[in-house]
Formats: sequence, C-alpha cells, structure tokens
Amino acid sequence: ISIKQLALQIAKEVKYEGFINFDSSKADGDPIKILISDKLEMLLKPKQYEFSEALRETVFYFENNI
Repeated sequence: ISIKQLALQIAKEVKYEGFINFDSSKADGDPIKILISDKLEMLLKPKQYEFSEALRETVFYFENNI
C-alpha cells in the first residue's frame, strides 16, 4: 500500500474533509523491506485482517480511549 493510499484511507475513516498535499518529489514508502514476515508468521501465527478492517478498529479504539 502506498503512502498516498494509506493517507486517503485514514482520512476517510476519520471523516477528514480537508486538503492533503502529496509531495511527489519524495519517495513513496520505504526503499527496503526490513522485516521478513514469513518467519514472523510461522512463529506467531497472527490473525489475518483486511487492512480496512484493522484501520477501522484502530480509529475506533483511539476515538474511544485517547
């Protein structure tokens, strides 16, 4: 997922209607992958979430607890 996609999805979830300015002269994301998720998944077997569902739950948590 790109930084732009992430920003737009977060804006949608928190009902932000302002302007978001994207600087296309900067890189869009991390140039290298630091975490090898296959090994982590084998060890922890994390629950799989759709990104939009996880984002919605995160926003809900912050709205109600922070």
